[in-house]
Amino acid sequence: MPAPLPIGPLSEHSDRWLAGRITIVILALAVLYLRTPITFIHPFFNAEDAYWFRFSRLDVWSSFPLSAKYTGYLCSAQVIVALLASLFHPAFAAAIFCYSAICLTLTVVWLATSPRLDMPCKPLLAFAVVVIPMGYEVLGSLDYIQWILPVGVFALLFMHASRSAAVLAGEAALTGVTAVTGPFSVYLAPLFLWQAVRASPGKDRRRMVVLTVINGAGALIQLKCMGRAEVLAGLGAPALTDFPRFPWTLWVTTPFLKCMTDFGPFSRAFHGLHGALIALTLAAIAIWLACKKPYRTQKLFILFFAAIIAISGMYRVRISLDSLAFGTSTRYFYVSSVLLLWFVCCLTNWRPVRIVLTVFVGLTELLLLPTVVGTPLAAVDLQWPVWGSYVLSGLPVIVPVTPAGWYFGMPATQAGPLSGYAHWVGRPISGLAPLAPPSSCAGKINPAAEVVAYNTSKNSFSSTTGLYSADLWIVTGSAYDEAAHSPPKLILLVDSSGQVTAFGFPGFEQPGAGQFSHAGWQSIFYGSVGGLIRAYAVLNNGQSICALPGQQFLPYPPINQPSTLHQLAGTAPILPGSLIVQSFKPFHTLRGISVQMANGGVTPSKYKIFWRVDARTKGHVAMLGSGEIAADSVMDWAPIDMPISESSSAVPDEIDIAFWTDAKAVSTHPAILPLFLPSSADHDPPAEIGGARELNGSQIHFSVTYN
Repeated sequence: MPAPLPIGPLSEHSDRWLAGRITIVILALAVLYLRTPITFIHPFFNAEDAYWFRFSRLDVWSSFPLSAKYTGYLCSAQVIVALLASLFHPAFAAAIFCYSAICLTLTVVWLATSPRLDMPCKPLLAFAVVVIPMGYEVLGSLDYIQWILPVGVFALLFMHASRSAAVLAGEAALTGVTAVTGPFSVYLAPLFLWQAVRASPGKDRRRMVVLTVINGAGALIQLKCMGRAEVLAGLGAPALTDFPRFPWTLWVTTPFLKCMTDFGPFSRAFHGLHGALIALTLAAIAIWLACKKPYRTQKLFILFFAAIIAISGMYRVRISLDSLAFGTSTRYFYVSSVLLLWFVCCLTNWRPVRIVLTVFVGLTELLLLPTVVGTPLAAVDLQWPVWGSYVLSGLPVIVPVTPAGWYFGMPATQAGPLSGYAHWVGRPISGLAPLAPPSSCAGKINPAAEVVAYNTSKNSFSSTTGLYSADLWIVTGSAYDEAAHSPPKLILLVDSSGQVTAFGFPGFEQPGAGQFSHAGWQSIFYGSVGGLIRAYAVLNNGQSICALPGQQFLPYPPINQPSTLHQLAGTAPILPGSLIVQSFKPFHTLRGISVQMANGGVTPSKYKIFWRVDARTKGHVAMLGSGEIAADSVMDWAPIDMPISESSSAVPDEIDIAFWTDAKAVSTHPAILPLFLPSSADHDPPAEIGGARELNGSQIHFSVTYN
C-alpha cells in the first residue's frame, strides 16, 4: 500500500477537513430526504422488515438463525436493529427501522470522505452512494441495508490505519456486522486477504489482518447458512434446461443496461446483439484501463466486486432474467452503479484528464438529482403508529406493509387493554353487550375490497413468520363516540347471522374530516364472497355497543389482479405509436378500476398518457370512462384510479382497456405497465402491444370493483 498520508492541515483530525466531511453528510441527508420524504415523515416497514419485527418480538435471540432460514443467509444488521426496537413500544418500531437505515447509509457516506481513503474525488464518491437511480429500492430501507454496508466495507480496503484505537474498533464492528449481513463477505474475503498480504508492515498490516480475519469468519458462517438454505444452488431455481426463456445476450447486457441508467439515455444502447457487442467492448476497455496506473488495485477490485455481485444476482433470479433486465428491480445493481462512478474517478492522475472526468462525474450526479427526487419506494402513509399501538392490545392484528400486497400478522398478547374482547369472535352480537341508541355514535362503513397478499403461498398463514397471503378483505370506515367526544374503543364486524367475525381498529387519520380527523377505522380479515358485513362501535364506557349506519357485501373477487400465482413476465413501456390494450371478461357491471404502473425508481419523462375503458356487448361498444395521466406523476407500483363515468345496464361480454400517448417522443424514461404471466385458471387474452399479442400470454393486471 502507499505510504500513509502526512498528518497536516488536511489530515484526519483537521478542523477544515472535518467541517467538509460533516457538510457532505448533511447534503447527502438532504438528498435522501428529497428522494424519499415519506421515509422521514411517515416511516414504514418494507417487505421483510415484517420478518425482523415479528421475530424480535416473539423469538428474540432466535431471530438470528430464523433470518438465515427465511432469506438464505444471516441478516444480522436488520435483526440487531429489530431487537433494539423491541425495547420500545411497537408504535416507534417503523421509525427506528427507517432512521437506523438512514444512519447506516450516512455512515457509508462518512467513510467515503475519509482522508485515509486512498481514492480521489472523495465528495463525488460519497454522493454516489445516495444519488444513483439504482438506490431506489435500497435507500431508506432497513430490509435492504445489506446492499449499502458492503460499499463502506469496500472503502475500508483502501484506508490507512488510524492513530485511534477507537476508530479501529469501529471499523472492526462495521466489518463484523456486514460480514454476517448478506452474502457479500464471501466476495470480499479474497480482496481482504490480498490487501493483508501486500499491506505495509506495522499498523497498516495489523489493521488489515484484523479486518481480514473478521470478514473471513463471517464469510465462513454465511457459506454454511447459504449451503443449508440452498442459496448456492439458486434457492431451488429451475434447472439449466429452463434457461432459454430469453436471449443469451441478456447475460451480457443486463448489468450495463441497469448501471448505465446513471448516464440517462445511454442505457438504451444495450439491447439485442449490438448491445451485447457494445457491452463486451466496454468491458474489455474497462479491464485494460484497470490494469493501468494509477489506482490499479482499486480499479481491479472495483471490477471484480461489481461484476461478481451482478452475475450472482442474475444467476439467482435466472429463470426470470428478462424481468430483471426490463423490470423495476434495482438492488442487484446498486453496488455496481456506485462503483462505476468510483471507477471513473480513479482512471487517471493526469491533471487535464482528471479535471474533465471530475466535471463529468459531478455533472452526472447533479443531473441525476431531478430524476430521483420524489421517487420513494412507498408513496402511501400506512399509519404504522396506529397499527403499532394495537400490537400489544390483546387482539390479533393483520397489518399492511410495503410494497402493496404485503401483510403480516401478530398474534394476540396474553394481556392487553382489549384482551377481554378476544373471545367475542364467533359469538352472537346480541348477547355480548347492551345496544346503545343510534344517536350515541356517528360514522359509517365503506365498501369492502378484496386484497391479494404476495408474500407467501395462496390461502395460507405461517404461524412461524406471521405472514399472510390469502385473498384478504379490507373494510374501512369512520366511527365517533358522541358521549366521549372521541373515537370508540373498538369496532366489531358482524356477519349476516349476527356473529362477530372480526375486529376493526379505530384511530386512523382522515384528512379534512374536522372533529372526525382521527375517527377512521380499518379492518383486514378473512371472509366469504357475497357475505353481509355490518359494523358496531364498542363505546368508550366499555359497557355498550352502537350500530354504525349501513352495511356492505363482500364483493366478487377482482378480475385480472395479480396474485402469488402470477409471475412478472416483462414490461410494456408506454411509448409514442404503441397502443397497449388489455381485455378481460367481467363478472358484473363495473364500479371502479385501477392499475399499477412502474417507473423503476426514476421519474418518467414529462408527457401525457391517455386511457379509455370500453364495454363490448353483442358487437356494440360503449365507452365507460376515459382520461389522462401525467407520466411524470407515476409512482412505482402505486395504484392509479381510472374513474368509471358510465355504467352499462347489463354485464358486458368483454371489457377493453387501452393506453397510448400522442407525444412525439419520449426522450429518456417512459412510464411502464408491468406484464404478468396468467395463472392456469385465467382464460383472459394476452395484452396487445402495437397491434400484436404478447406471445407468452402475459397480461396487464387491474384491480376491479363491481356494482
